[in-house]
Amino acid sequence: MASIKRSSLLESNRSLRSEEEKVQESLYWKTEEDDLYLASVEYGQDLGVNTTSKSQGRAAEEVIRQSEEGEETFKLFSFKNSGTVNFEVKGLLSGNVLQLGLQMGFGPHYQSPQQVIPLVNIADQFALILMAMPDDIVSLESRARAIAALKDFSRGDVQETKSKSKANKAEDSKEGWSFDVNSPPVASGKQRAVQAEDPLVECQGTHVEGSFSCSHLQEADCESYFVTDGLSHMQCAWVDGRCLSMGTACYTTTSTTTTTSTTTTSTTTSTTTTTSTTTTSTTTSTSTRTTTTTITTTTLAIDAPSPTELEHGLECDYFYDQAQCNVPDLASLTPTHREILPNIHMNRGKFPYVRQEDNFCLRCKGYLSTKKSGHYKFYTASDDGSLLYLNGAKVVDNNGCHGERERSSEDKYLSAGTYELVVEMCDNGGGEAFKVRYEGPDTGGSKVTVPASALKHAHKRLAEGLECDYFYDQAQCNVPDLGGLTPSHSAVLPNIYMHKGKFPHVKQGDNFCIRCSGYLSTQTSGNYKFYTASDDGSLLYLNGEEVVDNNGCHGERERSSHQKFLGPGIHRLVVDMCEKGGGENLKMRYEGPDTGNSKVAIPTSALKHEVKPFYADGLDCDYFYGK
Repeated sequence: MASIKRSSLLESNRSLRSEEEKVQESLYWKTEEDDLYLASVEYGQDLGVNTTSKSQGRAAEEVIRQSEEGEETFKLFSFKNSGTVNFEVKGLLSGNVLQLGLQMGFGPHYQSPQQVIPLVNIADQFALILMAMPDDIVSLESRARAIAALKDFSRGDVQETKSKSKANKAEDSKEGWSFDVNSPPVASGKQRAVQAEDPLVECQGTHVEGSFSCSHLQEADCESYFVTDGLSHMQCAWVDGRCLSMGTACYTTTSTTTTTSTTTTSTTTSTTTTTSTTTTSTTTSTSTRTTTTTITTTTLAIDAPSPTELEHGLECDYFYDQAQCNVPDLASLTPTHREILPNIHMNRGKFPYVRQEDNFCLRCKGYLSTKKSGHYKFYTASDDGSLLYLNGAKVVDNNGCHGERERSSEDKYLSAGTYELVVEMCDNGGGEAFKVRYEGPDTGGSKVTVPASALKHAHKRLAEGLECDYFYDQAQCNVPDLGGLTPSHSAVLPNIYMHKGKFPHVKQGDNFCIRCSGYLSTQTSGNYKFYTASDDGSLLYLNGEEVVDNNGCHGERERSSHQKFLGPGIHRLVVDMCEKGGGENLKMRYEGPDTGNSKVAIPTSALKHEVKPFYADGLDCDYFYGK
């Protein structure tokens, strides 16, 4: 509605006409009551006009306001300030979309049109919560059915809730503000019968192409169709007078039938005494029918880190002298070093960062990003064994000691989104190869190497200091494998420069060990040298390689590394130390381009640790079987 109060023309300054035109584009000014007239009419067969309803003044204004706000929108709350500079903020629910409504004004006559800003789709948010729940609490079929019901929620369903809601209002007439909340009573919405939990069955009828909605179907046809989206396949069902995609969860099959002909020949010979006659009869029969059924499984996208927290490529851990014919549990082992690889397509002599030709393993992890929904198939070709996991489920098993051999997954239905990806491989000896390929909608159906653009890993969020684990009653003259032990507690230390009486967070004077891990940040390329001074033994690892060995039971003693060339960037750093008894010291120093080649304690600004992201309440639990 764009109208103007008659008297405003006299009150305005014509020299500011252009400014008023700009204002008029974004504001409407209320009319005087007598100016507004609203009527609805119908035309008869004789083209005569019949007025069916009419309203004038404030009544007409209210009709228009309700029309603009929309009968399909439920007002959750409203906060209004009615001063000279006034405003009203509303929380609105339109279907499944939560919206923010805002209207502002100056005085009683100048009001802006209500602006509505969509905030969030409640169905999508609740779907994320449901799909994060484990199967032993709520089955996949029940979750898919609940999500389908949310998506089928009609704006028309709002009316029943709106009609039963109660307005609760608080106001301060002196200050000129009011706040009201519409509270629908419990169970005010539509109640649909709960369907019994059925085993997953094959989808029946015709697939609805290009839509997850069954709403366009009539009752007679409704249950002869099924729909698909990234979450599941669902049979259409007639519910509450509408065809909805909230029927039985189902799966699809692709059947291929081949017929093989088998020929059987029988020969019969008959002989008389006078004439020798041989008669041969040949019979051919077709008898063999082979049916192959392929079941397509659905894998659900996860709530991954935001795109700003992801970078191209996978994060790969390297292990040495751990290879077996069947890939061992690499996740439980401590890697020698870690690198970022753009993709996985390696042949003999072209394994980046591998430090020895045989007896090594790789574990690469990160995320697979898909742009289009549809059926995908995954392949690993390896020498020797390899495995591929998608969202924690093993989908390719190419284990064993063998030459280069390719194995594939079943068809996996993936919606557009992000999926956790882990690939593992071991080489026992001889040739080595490792290739990861896929085919599907993103590849035009062609089998290709999974590109770097589809592979992601989480960007490291770093903070200053090293993360240190403390162990008690485990000390030995030679530092044990602290990576295989469970620490008593952990703390972040700004740097490593400790001596007797100044070991932060240590809970006993003797028989303790410390493992501090994180990253060393270098600014300038060049040769660096590292030192540990300790009482008793200590070790220092850089990018998985032991560079300082100061082991043994001894008083404070310093040992150094050889020169190590480092470029600018971050480098994996681990320092271990044990104190058996007597005095205790641990000091870590270095020299190189960043220090002007002077030997100094490594400063806090050069030491980093990875900050673990916080997503939600609760604990992150690992499960182990057969251990």
